[in-house]
Amino acid sequence: MSNINTIGVSIPRKEALDKVTGVAKYTDDTNYFGILHAKILTSRYAHRKIKSIM
Repeated sequence: MSNINTIGVSIPRKEALDKVTGVAKYTDDTNYFGILHAKILTSRYAHRKIKSIM
């Protein structure tokens, strides 16, 4: 029953200082060379015949 004393009390997080100072590493921060990038291209027309593909 000693956990009752922690209700409503702020608990410091381990990663808080890294996030605030900008030191924390996120998934988007990593750079991989030679990785495949893709882009989705959509048509402006709902129903059209394809005349050619470049």
